[in-house]
Amino acid sequence: MHSYVIDGVVYTCPMYVVRAGPAWQVRMPGTKSAYFADSVFGSIERSHEVALNARESAAPVTRLQRPLAERERAGKTIPTGIPGVIFCVKHRAGKRREHQLRVQMPDRSFRTIYVGTDATWQKNFEKKIELARAIRADNVSAEMHPVSMSST
Repeated sequence: MHSYVIDGVVYTCPMYVVRAGPAWQVRMPGTKSAYFADSVFGSIERSHEVALNARESAAPVTRLQRPLAERERAGKTIPTGIPGVIFCVKHRAGKRREHQLRVQMPDRSFRTIYVGTDATWQKNFEKKIELARAIRADNVSAEMHPVSMSST
């Protein structure tokens, strides 16, 4: 969420709603921008309210700074079957290679789950992928609660 102060009044806006000159603009990815001019709606407050309603009807407003992935990327070397979960191999000088799952959290950080070494990762993989799936599901559901939007 971000805020704009116009004539001493604070207007709070969710992601994809911005102030564009004398209007509010809803810029949702994959759709045409919608422009809500103050002069058309009679006031800044009314155009802000209509823009918020348009934004809410396009997709739920959440507390996330950036939306979490909804599908797995096609270019993964080793697909995990879970969006936001990455399988990686760490090479540390003088040590054995470590295989890990990295689970993206809502605050854009990662939680690392140790899977194993070159000799053990394949037998541990299924158990660890289920753990990653549970962590991801818990965090996505916790962060996806809609936020109440009201003008001013």
